[in-house]
Amino acid sequence: PLSYISSNPAVVTVNSSGQLQFHNAGLAQIYINQGGDDNHQAAEQIIFDVIVHKINIAVEIDNQTKVYDGVPFMDSYTYSIGGGFINGDDTHVINSDGLSYYGDADGAVDAGTYEIKMEGLYAENYNFVYDTATLTITKSANNILTFDSNTATSLTYGDSPILITAQATSGLAVTYTVDDSSVATIDS
Repeated sequence: PLSYISSNPAVVTVNSSGQLQFHNAGLAQIYINQGGDDNHQAAEQIIFDVIVHKINIAVEIDNQTKVYDGVPFMDSYTYSIGGGFINGDDTHVINSDGLSYYGDADGAVDAGTYEIKMEGLYAENYNFVYDTATLTITKSANNILTFDSNTATSLTYGDSPILITAQATSGLAVTYTVDDSSVATIDS
């Protein structure tokens, strides 16, 4: 009869019929022997490698959005783990001690889009495949234009020039335009 031995039973075991049972990702060698009998010499031992690969699990980083407020964006990232765990495993087998985020989103201030990436999750039997997320900083709608209400709005031809003032709460410069220059003009 044939006999089977695994060099690494934590990765793979083999029963007396030669059936392999996989337990963890890793490498093992399987030794197959046939001892011979009164009429036959023992067969030469056969050795073969068994590589049990880790299962890929998707990690989805959540997109982030904020309205421009002049404050740098800092580390408020979230993510979710896809399915694919086996043998009763779940997210409790994940070690996140090495978790880190990178990309140009951290510290972003101005309106625009920025990339969020992550790495560093670990589990003995699983590889993690990370997507890329986006931070979108939208333009602030909190920009109110105030006009000097004491300025005359009804003038007569020949009146002296008047000074009008307006202010934007954003602090941005206010520009003045006239839609009909035959009625009025703006001097800088």
